[in-house]
Amino acid sequence: MSSRYDQLISMMDELPLSKSLPKILRMSQELRDYELEKWVRLELHGYWDTNAALTEDVVVPEYRTVAGYYTDDYGRKLVISDPDLGFVSQIRLLSGVVELEGMTGSAGPLAFRVPGFAELIRKHLKVEVTTFNFSPKTIPPVLEAIRSRLSDHIVARKKRLLETASEPTIPESEDILVLRPNIYGIGFDLKALLRKFHKRSSKGK
Repeated sequence: MSSRYDQLISMMDELPLSKSLPKILRMSQELRDYELEKWVRLELHGYWDTNAALTEDVVVPEYRTVAGYYTDDYGRKLVISDPDLGFVSQIRLLSGVVELEGMTGSAGPLAFRVPGFAELIRKHLKVEVTTFNFSPKTIPPVLEAIRSRLSDHIVARKKRLLETASEPTIPESEDILVLRPNIYGIGFDLKALLRKFHKRSSKGK
C-alpha cells in the first residue's frame, strides 16, 4: 500500500490546484495540521475578509503579485516614469485558485476597479485613476508559485506522511466553493503602507 506522501505527490502532478487543494484540506483536517489547513483555506477560498482563515497576522503572499497599469474612467493610462515607483504598477491578487484558473482562459486584458488604491494614488501622486488592468498571461506564474508552495508544505511533512498509509479519506467528490463575483487586488502602499494594506484591507469598510 502506498504512503499518503506518495499519493499526494502523484495527485499534485496530475490535478489542477482547484481539485488537489480540497483533498489536501481534508487530509490536513484529519491530521489536525492547523498550519497547513489555514494556508490551504486561504489559497482555496481567497484572501477575502469573509474567509475565517484570514486573521490579523496574515499578509497576502508576495507570490500573488501581478504587474499591470492603472487607467482613469476615460481609459487614459497612468505612466510611471520614476523607477522607484515601479511598485505602484503591481497588485497582489486575493482570488482563490478556482477564480485564478478561470482567468487564464480570458481572451483579452483583465480589469477591475480599485477604490482603495485609487484613493492612495490620488493622495500621494495627485492623479485620478479608477481601474487596474493586467494580462491573463500573468496568472499562470501565480498558480505555479502556489503549486510550488504546496509542494514545499508536503515535502516538509514527508516523514509523517510516509508513516501513514493512503486511506479513502481523500475521496473523489464534487468540491463546492463560495466564490466572489469579482476580484480585488492588494499591492499598493507607497512603501510605508505596504504591510498595512497587505493585511485585512477590507475590514471595517
